[in-house]
Amino acid sequence: MIVLLGVLVSVVGFSDAAMYMSGKMLGVNSAAMEDLEKESRAEADITYVDGHFATCEEMDGKLGISGDTHEVYYYIVENISADDMKKLIDGEMSGNIRNYFAYVVSVSSFDLKEKLDKNYRGWTDYFNGNTNEMPEAVHIEGKLCEQPKSSGYIKIRNNALKEIGIDASEVAALRLIDEKPDTMSLAMFGGGIGAVLVGAVGEICLYASARKKKREEFYY
Repeated sequence: MIVLLGVLVSVVGFSDAAMYMSGKMLGVNSAAMEDLEKESRAEADITYVDGHFATCEEMDGKLGISGDTHEVYYYIVENISADDMKKLIDGEMSGNIRNYFAYVVSVSSFDLKEKLDKNYRGWTDYFNGNTNEMPEAVHIEGKLCEQPKSSGYIKIRNNALKEIGIDASEVAALRLIDEKPDTMSLAMFGGGIGAVLVGAVGEICLYASARKKKREEFYY
């Protein structure tokens, strides 16, 4: 029984451990949408935030061992560089944008939430003529993982996409989360220890609202 439990725990920790030990990091800004179909470590400098569309309460835990719950904030963002954004605004670019696609970002860090909200408000102010300064990009380092599969989540996300004007076919399969492969996963993999509080195993959407943009539609 103890041996079996050790094997199960090691298997649970393997995915994160493999990500950590590989040393590979996907740069989302230079990636194609197809690159966001496999779980991996990833980082991005997010130039354009379309808005926050849901807040979910998620529970930490593995092997059925429950952990603490925490709020996770979901955003829709677009994979466009600051240079390309400026060219679009200045009318220097038309047609297809390099590596263009949208993807979902979910963060539990309140600091990152505030930065993403600030970027959203910054673009709103910019297109409303309240400022001449484009907002700063938001750097996130974490990993790619599946989006929630519940029908409620999918409906909320797709309604938000519809309001923004993005087709669901333009959204990457995986989401970027602000969670790094951790040392506890390495410990689980190497030693087969009990359980570790990482990863989301359940989500209950407590609140969701798609923010309808009131920005100038400058390239849709």
